[in-house]
Amino acid sequence: MAQQRSDDYTLSDVQIVNGLQTSHAVHRNWGELGENHSVWEKSILVKILQAKDSDVRDRIIRATNRQTRVPVASLRATDDIQRDIERYFYTQGWFYERRKNYYRNQRMKKDRIVGISGLAQAIMAMGLSQADSARARPSTLLKEDEEYGRIFDPKTPLPVYLWAAKAQKRAEAFLQEPSAASSSEERTNIKFYVSMLAAAKLVGKRVHSPQELEGIAERGRALDDADLPTCLATVRAAMEATVREEGEEAGKVSKGSALVANVLAAAGIT
Repeated sequence: MAQQRSDDYTLSDVQIVNGLQTSHAVHRNWGELGENHSVWEKSILVKILQAKDSDVRDRIIRATNRQTRVPVASLRATDDIQRDIERYFYTQGWFYERRKNYYRNQRMKKDRIVGISGLAQAIMAMGLSQADSARARPSTLLKEDEEYGRIFDPKTPLPVYLWAAKAQKRAEAFLQEPSAASSSEERTNIKFYVSMLAAAKLVGKRVHSPQELEGIAERGRALDDADLPTCLATVRAAMEATVREEGEEAGKVSKGSALVANVLAAAGIT
């Protein structure tokens, strides 16, 4: 809501489009300056639009963002499925950032914040058994309508998305543990393969649709139940074998479908 009194405006329940980080920087750096400081003579141009309906606000965000180049995830953020996921996460004490840094700026727990691209990668790896795509082309997953529709299918139960978010974070936390003895480079290359294999072991077969994760999501099955150390050992062995077969370095191999096939085959999963 915006109320004008003379030359002043009083704003409440504000959402900032194309300037959220700038506004925080201004507040952080100007907040402690005295009233007589010369900075207060400066001006910043803003546009004020009033809208009570959340759908209207999202359309304004989408239209405004088309004026400048922005990440594709920001444009997908206004879709109904994205808002549904955000609401569901929130009811479970998790935070789905449709808008970049929205919950970080509210100082919510970082380990419970999940972004659109991160969730898309988790679903691609565990819900579609395409760890190579999750590793190689995170932006394309959202850019192409067909891929986006496979990942964010309205028919997929919302608990599946939360399960996948938690599972991917668990896989990454496991790889950070001293017992995993994993370097930063290796973690980047294999984190989606470890989660993919663990999910397949929990389901009992290769996963072809996110909806196939519904059973383990409902039962609260954690990736640890799939024996993460064994999954890691399998992925490492498959990586070594694929590097030899392809004659390429691990970074490139991690972006190819051959490693997916070798990981699942090594675990006896079809």
